[in-house]
This record gives sequence, structure tokens and C-alpha cells, in this order.
Amino acid sequence: MSLNADSQKRTYKMIASLLVAIACGFCYGYDLSSLNTTHKEVKCWIHSLNNNLDYQQTCQVLNGNYSSIDLSNSEIISKYSLISSIAFGGAIATAFLGGLLMDGLGRLRGQLVALILSLMGTILSGTAIYSNSYISIVIGRLLSGLAIGFFTTITPVYLQEIAPKGQDGPFSMIFFTAFNFGVIQGVHVCLYGCEKIES
Repeated sequence: MSLNADSQKRTYKMIASLLVAIACGFCYGYDLSSLNTTHKEVKCWIHSLNNNLDYQQTCQVLNGNYSSIDLSNSEIISKYSLISSIAFGGAIATAFLGGLLMDGLGRLRGQLVALILSLMGTILSGTAIYSNSYISIVIGRLLSGLAIGFFTTITPVYLQEIAPKGQDGPFSMIFFTAFNFGVIQGVHVCLYGCEKIES
């Protein structure tokens, strides 16, 4: 293989690796911001599930004004707390397992596993309103949390390993810049989406 072809192959591999790292950072930010932005809507959804009510009839007609519903009910709060905290429980578990996954599958494949977990978690969480399944959103948030733990342990290490000599700083910022874009997008999608659902 010629020197030019080898250099081109390394360039393509570097670009693909950076795209995976950017996707990991973005998904991490999106997963963290999405639920916290919609807390009143999720609590209203739990209220409608608890009382066998139709979400569209109960919550969406209120157009964001939930004062007629007791969202501080202890059952609603405990279910919402589980939905919120289970992601962080999953993240703690996989933060410890991230090193094993890195060594077993490799850094790039480990990140791909995390992206798949994140996608599955987002789909389950996002479709829970249509399936009227509390378990669906809990499992979705758990999968997102598992992904978050892998993102935070694998991606920064991987970026440091592939960084060209003298480029450690710029490569380190890629993950956290993508994370912040994910947070912005998660907040935007959730706020805009809730406004559209309620109108």
C-alpha cells in the first residue's frame, strides 16, 4: 500500500472516529436535558395514567396550565422521581463498567454500543405517551442512563488516544462542545414539541 493511500485511510478513519465521538457527546447532552425540560408534562401524563384518563383530553386541553391538577401528589412525585433518577443510576453502573467495555470491545465499538442504547432509550421514552406505558419510559430512561455512563467513560479516553501529537486540547473539547449542542437541542425539541402537542 502506498504512503498516500495509507495516509488517506487514516484520515477517513479519523473523521469517522470524530463523528462517532460527536454523536456520543450530542446524545449525552440530549438525554440529560430532554426529561428535565418537560417535567410538568410528564407529571400530567403520570396523573392521566394513574386515573385511567386520556392524556389528550386531560393534559393537552389545559395548554400548559396544570393548576387544576395536583402535580404534587405523592404518587406522581415518586413515579416522576424514579423516571428522573433511574437514568443517573444507570450512568453510575456503566461508569464502572465502561473500562471493561472499552477493553473488551475496543473504544470505537464501545461508543457504538452506547449510541445504540441511547437510541433505544430515546425511542422508548418518546413513544411512552402513545403506548400509555409507565414501564416503557422507565426502561427508556434506564437505557439512556446506561448510555450516559458509557459516553462519559469511553469517549474522552478515545479522543485522547486518537489525538495527533500536540492536539490534545482541541480534541478534548469536541466531546463537551457536542454535549452542549445536545443540551440546547434537547431543550429546544422538548419545549417546542410540548408547545405543539398542547396547541
